[in-house]
Amino acid sequence: MTYGSPLESIDSTKIKRIRRAADIYIASNKTTGLDIRFDVITIIINRDLAKKISKEDGILNKKLNLDYSENNNFLEIEHIKDAF
Repeated sequence: MTYGSPLESIDSTKIKRIRRAADIYIASNKTTGLDIRFDVITIIINRDLAKKISKEDGILNKKLNLDYSENNNFLEIEHIKDAF
């Protein structure tokens, strides 16, 4: 992995900005009494899958025919509940 893990990109500055945005949203929508939780979803895509997606003009425009038997490590998804 060239750029480090996705979790490493979530620093204290980013957490503060997200919390502040949530506070503003809650205040502006007069939403109170909620239990707020911030989850983090990380997605790591194998280079071959990323190339296939870009060749197919994006995953939203066309269905991709992914052969899961080609490589079991093509996609890694992690869900961290109540991350901060």
